[in-house]
Amino acid sequence: TERDMVFSAAIQEVKNGTAHSDEALQMLVDQNKDLPGCISYYLYDEPNDTMVPIIAEEYNKLLSMDPEKHPMVNLLPSYGVLPSMGTDVSINGSYYDYVSSWVDAVGAENLEYLSFDHYPFRASGNSDTYYKDLEVIRRVAYENGGLKTACFLQTGSWNGMRNPTASEQRWNMYSVLAYGIKNPNYFCWMAAPYVEPPAGEGMLDHVIDEE
Repeated sequence: TERDMVFSAAIQEVKNGTAHSDEALQMLVDQNKDLPGCISYYLYDEPNDTMVPIIAEEYNKLLSMDPEKHPMVNLLPSYGVLPSMGTDVSINGSYYDYVSSWVDAVGAENLEYLSFDHYPFRASGNSDTYYKDLEVIRRVAYENGGLKTACFLQTGSWNGMRNPTASEQRWNMYSVLAYGIKNPNYFCWMAAPYVEPPAGEGMLDHVIDEE
């Protein structure tokens, strides 16, 4: 493209806890496969443990429809894993099991990136499991042939989260690079319009605020 910008095309059929239809998956590919700058398909953000096998099946369906573009799925942090899995972040604990279950379900050979998020800057204090999550992601990637890893960095504030300083944003970037993250992304580059909690998430001070 003229400015060398690329994008991931997101599926339009929004589902909460159920599978997307095959028609929606095919439409995603048909509408975006040949568009300049489209490099992947954004399939699902933060699947819980019960959604992992469903999303893994959809991931591989998309890959069979278009082998040139890998789908993108971003995993939960340990503090977002459902109580059925617990929040133990030890190497052999439930967060490790959750991340490993995703790799096993989709197949390590089919993953372009093992992606997750963990937003450490809270209104009530900083996260104490940030580095533990990074270690779990690094370990699972290493155990599966050295998978490339990706993550999302915190750029602004929303319900329960505070706006990080410039120094904290640098620390956020350097810390993930130290753990071998190959594809750091920003959450979020362009925020949705501000809606006061609890009706909305109260997103402010991101790279670009839509308002």
